[in-house]
Amino acid sequence: MSSYKKGYGLEYSIKRFLENKGVPVIRFAGSKPADLFFKLGDEKFIAECKNVTRKEESTIYLPEDEVSKLAELASLFDATPIVIFSFYRQRPRVIELEDLVKVRRSFRVSKDDGTSFEKFIEVRSRSKKLL
Repeated sequence: MSSYKKGYGLEYSIKRFLENKGVPVIRFAGSKPADLFFKLGDEKFIAECKNVTRKEESTIYLPEDEVSKLAELASLFDATPIVIFSFYRQRPRVIELEDLVKVRRSFRVSKDDGTSFEKFIEVRSRSKKLL
């Protein structure tokens, strides 16, 4: 399975989850300039999705320029930039850019970084009284 199809599957599962909760969400075709844009109450999020399907992998490295572009795009729309990621047989998790670990010219995301996507949505929605 191509890396595009793996990422596409994660994007669509997140999109469906949000739509089922009544959250307005847009998936960008071809993942340009990002993968997803959604709004919880008054708070907007722009997300890059990463899906790892190889059992032995436990780390994702995001190129510095990719992270910079996501941050730049988020600032244009007054949105919070996040990375939604999933490793082999793991439920999706979320990490905000400010919590990424810098490693040379990239940023590292490990299996246990961030918080579960469901908890992230629950906490952010509760504070906005959306769901």
